Amino acid sequence: MESVATAFKTGEYTSNGVTFGDGKLSDLKATVAAILLDREATSTVLDADPAYGGIREPVVKVLAFMRAMGYTPTSHDRNIYPKFDGMYSKVGQMAHESPDQFSFFLHDYQPPGQFAQAKLNTPPSQVLTLSTTISTVEGFFSMVRNGLTWIGGGFGGRVFPYYGYPAAGDHSQSVGYLSYVPDGATIEEKVAHIADLLTSGRMSSDVLAQIVASFDAGASDEMKIMVTQQLIATSPECMCFSVSRSLHDARWYGKQSNYSCSPDSLSSTIFSPHNKSCEQGRISARTNTHSTTNTRSLSSNRCIAPAWRIRFLQCTGTPQYM
Repeated sequence: MESVATAFKTGEYTSNGVTFGDGKLSDLKATVAAILLDREATSTVLDADPAYGGIREPVVKVLAFMRAMGYTPTSHDRNIYPKFDGMYSKVGQMAHESPDQFSFFLHDYQPPGQFAQAKLNTPPSQVLTLSTTISTVEGFFSMVRNGLTWIGGGFGGRVFPYYGYPAAGDHSQSVGYLSYVPDGATIEEKVAHIADLLTSGRMSSDVLAQIVASFDAGASDEMKIMVTQQLIATSPECMCFSVSRSLHDARWYGKQSNYSCSPDSLSSTIFSPHNKSCEQGRISARTNTHSTTNTRSLSSNRCIAPAWRIRFLQCTGTPQYM
């Protein structure tokens, strides 16, 4: 803070023998250089600190994705209607829709559990609910597949009559689309370039290799790029500023039940993917509580990304893969 204040006051900042600024009060060139070139900002030592980093704000996350992937308006965009629709309910945040003068979340919010025990503040996580999490994933999937539209749970507004669900790459019912064309001669290089743009190099080579390995052998390069955009946009590395680490431990699924139960007495949340092809997938969040069933489909037959195998326990206690 002291170096930034000094640079703002003197109008100069020197780093590695290079001086930024014209020596005038409030020189922004010197101020920005003091922020970006400070030792704390450039050192990778802090990446090893589990308390370093943070969660990206919902709207900033969406806008950064659109900018990085080359959002381009279509001929339908005439600036006579809002580009986004229902973002406050979908992602938990939207410009000019703050619920009160204290913004969308408290500056000192601590999620219950390990974050609160460690005294770590994560303000944006206050709006992270099951509903906003699923809606955010739906929105990213829809934007990659069909551009900025309301179809498939997208972030866009309902400005077109419904003519049926469009195929992947069809932007006829959207006001904008992602025009990004990745650099690289091979699919591995293209995937790495997308990851650099969306995660600033935070995604490990192991994760990138898993993404490449998930492609269907007969899929086109265009389809592979869209799958990559969907997977990276919804990855921890894209959602946060910190570095994700794999513990290389087997996932714990809890104690297996040895008894049967009726669906009416089950209260749980289940994510179950279906249709493992590259072009179709389904993830649904189903909540059953005392004979009341609410099922919310995440891009039913709309996801481009191949469905992930998720292990869960049925009522009978039998481990299942879908």
